[in-house]
Amino acid sequence: MDQERQALDQNAAIVDLSFNGAIVIAGPQRADFLSGLITNQIKRVNAQTAIYAALLSAQGRFQWDFTILQIDAEAEGEDPRLLMLLEPGAHTALFQRLSMYLLRTQATLTDHSEQLGALGVAGPNALEVLQKTWPDATFSAELGATVSPQAGVWVIADPRHSLWGYRVIADAAALPGLWDQLTAHAAPAGFAAWESYRIANALPRGGGDLVPDLSIPLESGFLEMNGVDFNKGCYIGQETTARTYHRGTLKKRLFRLTLEGKPNLGDSVMSGTDHEVGMVTSVDPNGGQALAVLRASDVADGKPLRVGNTEVKAVSKPTWATWE
Repeated sequence: MDQERQALDQNAAIVDLSFNGAIVIAGPQRADFLSGLITNQIKRVNAQTAIYAALLSAQGRFQWDFTILQIDAEAEGEDPRLLMLLEPGAHTALFQRLSMYLLRTQATLTDHSEQLGALGVAGPNALEVLQKTWPDATFSAELGATVSPQAGVWVIADPRHSLWGYRVIADAAALPGLWDQLTAHAAPAGFAAWESYRIANALPRGGGDLVPDLSIPLESGFLEMNGVDFNKGCYIGQETTARTYHRGTLKKRLFRLTLEGKPNLGDSVMSGTDHEVGMVTSVDPNGGQALAVLRASDVADGKPLRVGNTEVKAVSKPTWATWE
């Protein structure tokens, strides 16, 4: 585990993300269908560019987040398709919700969670690993950059932040072979090491740090993760999101906690005997650190915080944060 974290921090490592959900959208109105639903500009998606976005409630609360990229047409002569990659376990509910909005739209939805999967390549030398694996391809560190180094394989620079690394997406049957190709140039890392790395870098994860029906996405770094475009047309929850942003009324933010042991997800972070500052949203499997959405004014006060009976040793602002 220590060696796996070290590889992620100092070199590069390969992570199995094949359990992520996958929904494919096809048809001539596939982009128009998503345009009025999601927080980001779908028109930016093409063979070279992927985006990160979310579907919100009418009240602007988080529902689902996903990465969207363009993949090949199913048959020759047809239009390319859009692939939505999302957190494990989220695809069924999102598929049902999207199906409600289809109506007479000339688009189709297919759940490809069993057919498509992804591997993660992360760490400061991740780009070098990809170049060694596919020496004839040219990869980019630009966020969202998409390359198909071989038929049926797509590599994207995660559109959220460079610390997320890259995703290698392919048919599930091809993943074992791709795993062997990639691990010839970088060490494998288990999901526990990946979570520890993610939490150390305060990278917000949908379903955890972004809680369905509860989170205001901007509180958990959704702007810094490039998940929203304030210049695009209408989408569900836009009014609340735009108003919150332009008025600067966000009261809570995502922070990293250093503490002894392992708190539980959803534990309250307290100041004094009865003042609740926020909630734990992610926990390092090995303990010692966690993420929490906290009231920023209470953090600024510098008063001691605790989770249950455990004292919080330090509260750290994410390195990627742009807010004061």
